[in-house]
Amino acid sequence: MATMRELPSVRDILENWTSESESEVQAFLHLTLPEVSNLSLTSARIGDGGISALGRAFQRRSCPRLEALDLSGNEIGSAGMSDVATAIETGNLSNLRELYYIDRLFGDDQVATLASALGSGSVRALKSLALGGCWQEGGVVGRQGVEALSAAFQSGNLWLLEELSLNWVRAPWSNWGNSLERSKEISQEGVAGIMRALEAAQLVVLRSLHLRNCSIGEEEAKAIGMALQQPHFSSLAELRVQFEDIEGGPTLSPIGFHSKAKDGILAEALFGAFKTGNLSSLKILDLKGVELQEQHLLELAGVLEAGHLPGLILLTLSGPITHNFAKALVRAYRKNRYLVAEIQQPNMGRVAWPNLSSHIKADGFRRLNMEFVKSRHIPAAGEQLSRCSSEQTILSLTGRLTLVRRTSFKALKKTLSGNWFRCCVTGGFEQIKE
Repeated sequence: MATMRELPSVRDILENWTSESESEVQAFLHLTLPEVSNLSLTSARIGDGGISALGRAFQRRSCPRLEALDLSGNEIGSAGMSDVATAIETGNLSNLRELYYIDRLFGDDQVATLASALGSGSVRALKSLALGGCWQEGGVVGRQGVEALSAAFQSGNLWLLEELSLNWVRAPWSNWGNSLERSKEISQEGVAGIMRALEAAQLVVLRSLHLRNCSIGEEEAKAIGMALQQPHFSSLAELRVQFEDIEGGPTLSPIGFHSKAKDGILAEALFGAFKTGNLSSLKILDLKGVELQEQHLLELAGVLEAGHLPGLILLTLSGPITHNFAKALVRAYRKNRYLVAEIQQPNMGRVAWPNLSSHIKADGFRRLNMEFVKSRHIPAAGEQLSRCSSEQTILSLTGRLTLVRRTSFKALKKTLSGNWFRCCVTGGFEQIKE
């Protein structure tokens, strides 16, 4: 008995596009695209020609059902992005709500072309936008791209934008050398310009802002801090300023050339915004890779203890856990029933606590808060919270399992006489060494 052959997908067709197959590809897309609601071409490596073919198809046929388009990882050149931008301007993608473009060939020309189309008023329903490049290929948003993005944000045509992610907006690695200072200027001006544009854009509800591996200097830190104090940023639920070390890549912090002093300027700008109480809706704060010193960590703990971020659930930090910060973190936990902190130490695979007692106290509050969040059915910011009775703690001492009622931490510490234990308050087992 013959089986029905499965029809190829849009992704399959575009992956095999050639100039000779153009007419067949266009005929297929003409019939298929109007029925597509989510088109993900992530890492398909379709190339400039295939993306151009997709753009031409969009220009010829309205796609009222298409709400999400991901063009990331397809090595899109100027021609491909121009065809996609022209399609956006025709209004055939008017119901688009999510657009993602993270590409190794990400460059100023492509961003400027795309931003101009976004500001045309043809995608007023857009809610989520992610743009970014890759350090290996020198992906950078220069003055042309920044100006186009800023104009798009201030046009009033992206007023429904809720989520913005900018990835590797920095000076190109390949240009470092004689033009080092000029590259810094372009990249840093980019972040500051975009923040000022967002500040003036009067977006209705901006819920998420993600700056990953972006160059942030003193001027940019101040621009971020000032923007976060504005009333229309009060709806922000997620703020991520991250830096990730890339093997073989530049050893930089989010401020460009690693400088603890400038990391401190960024911290002060952020904490100043937090203290205004304008970000009471913030649920996720991710500062992974921003190297904070003890005074910054203590100040942040003080912000939390004072109740300036009452809705915060997930806090991700990089910095040393000193005795004073461990005590301050416990006080912050006591004042914030939702708070769950993830702490990483720069250049270290394992977090070093000053002593076992402080680790037990902080981790105990962390786990109890996780249980509290779970019991209140509050989304745990992407972190999976396992279920277990908060009335019990399972302890394994030198291979011997003991079930005990939850008790005071002093009594708990007396029970932990072995050199290691496994504890579970919310169902997740973790080994802790003395």
